[in-house]
Amino acid sequence: MAKKVRKRLEEDQKVKEFQFPHFDARGFIQHELEQSYATAVSLTFALILAVVSWQLTAMGLANSTVGVLPFALGSLALGAAGGVGMSLVIRRFRPKAEEYKRGDWVGLIMTYVFLWAGIWALLVNVWG
Repeated sequence: MAKKVRKRLEEDQKVKEFQFPHFDARGFIQHELEQSYATAVSLTFALILAVVSWQLTAMGLANSTVGVLPFALGSLALGAAGGVGMSLVIRRFRPKAEEYKRGDWVGLIMTYVFLWAGIWALLVNVWG
């Protein structure tokens, strides 16, 4: 019984000694604003390339001799190239892009991929 009480007192002492680390609010806000700019670039790329991919797929739907498959594969290749191009543009024009962590890049690329694929599919199904 005495061991339990002593252990509890030691744990309580550790809890009382704990202090939260310093939070850099200015650095946090700057990082989030930088990520917002990069996300805006990602969204712009996704919108533009989704419309271009839709036009390319629509050309394939209109061309009955070749079929839609080459044009759809071209649209997929365009979308993949757009993801690579987007990351290169962000690295070129955003000076703090070297500070991005792996998770930041994954978030930007996944935002691009899902928005591009979603808008492309929506446009093909609505105005295909």
